[in-house]
Amino acid sequence: MTQIATSRDADPALAARVRRTLGAPDAGPLAVLEGGRSGLTYVISDGGTRRVVKAVPPGSRAVGRNDVLRQSYILSALAGSDVPVPRVIARDSEEPAWFAMEF
Repeated sequence: MTQIATSRDADPALAARVRRTLGAPDAGPLAVLEGGRSGLTYVISDGGTRRVVKAVPPGSRAVGRNDVLRQSYILSALAGSDVPVPRVIARDSEEPAWFAMEF
């Protein structure tokens, strides 16, 4: 996946929610991470820590291919198994729903 370099948040409202939930008020911009296949995929960095954020497109509901919360629950269920998956760090069901995971 390729990160699009930017100095501004790709979605300022979502970025504010992500920073607040992660407790990372000084995190860098929420940038588009190209290559995502369902929902919207972003990256946000706080110091040396990068996180992937998957979000439902604005105006859409978390159903079908945009059901990022379901994706987060599946990743969490697989944690500790023989299947390597990133750790889910946070999730928010308020529309538009999103979750953050390790990069």
